[in-house]
Amino acid sequence: DGRHSYSNARAYDILGISPDEILERSAVEFVHPDDLSIFHTVWEQSLQSKTGWNNVILRWRRKDGSYRWVESSAVAVLDDDGQITQFRGTDRDITDRKMAEDALRERQETLDSILRVAPAGIGLLVNRVFVTANDRVCEMTGYLRDELIGKSARILYASQKEFERVGTEKYRQIAAQGTGTVETQWQTKDGRMLNILLSSTPLDPADMSRGVIFTALDITERKRAQDALQKSESQYRTLFEASTDAILLLEGDRIVECNPRTLAMFEVSREELIT
Repeated sequence: DGRHSYSNARAYDILGISPDEILERSAVEFVHPDDLSIFHTVWEQSLQSKTGWNNVILRWRRKDGSYRWVESSAVAVLDDDGQITQFRGTDRDITDRKMAEDALRERQETLDSILRVAPAGIGLLVNRVFVTANDRVCEMTGYLRDELIGKSARILYASQKEFERVGTEKYRQIAAQGTGTVETQWQTKDGRMLNILLSSTPLDPADMSRGVIFTALDITERKRAQDALQKSESQYRTLFEASTDAILLLEGDRIVECNPRTLAMFEVSREELIT
């Protein structure tokens, strides 16, 4: 009928009451209300199967009203007619473990959220082999996660030479300063080339075998804009230097720049003209 007929002294540490106080009291009295459905299901199944239960996790209420997480296991004791006379089992306090697991799960959920919303590709490499990669890495490269996990990062480089250059420079910086940042190019699954700013930091600087966390920022558009700006500046400089007209740049009433034609026209040196 679910009443306790025996309890050892360890129960006091879990429930905060003596073994004598536990006797004849129903197990239901100690179960957290939210875990009653678990308890009743396990109890009914054990009565029907005449076996018991293994590693059922639920909360027990202490005398002071607080709760402890318990891992419960039991076997059924049968009489000569095959009827259950008792359940004999153990209940182990796993509160500390459960709290640690919950904290770890919360941290993992937070990390997963960060990985999902991060604008940069983020992943873990061990010996330059993909262990994990976030959605952004997949979006950037065109590869599914399953196509990357377990594969060498070489898959993203157009040449072995560039793959080796990045590795050499990255690990040189890591050895010197704990992190490495390299500008490189990745080749997507459909053959497009992306300009990538790659930064890497080891999980454990003392044990590189544990792997390296990387972030990959797509700087293709920025690189294209920089190249266009440099080209424009080069064209401007060519026109500026080759012009047959005198060109001067002024800040207020000061001359800050001039082209060669200006110096020739006024027969002065740059030092004399620019103040």
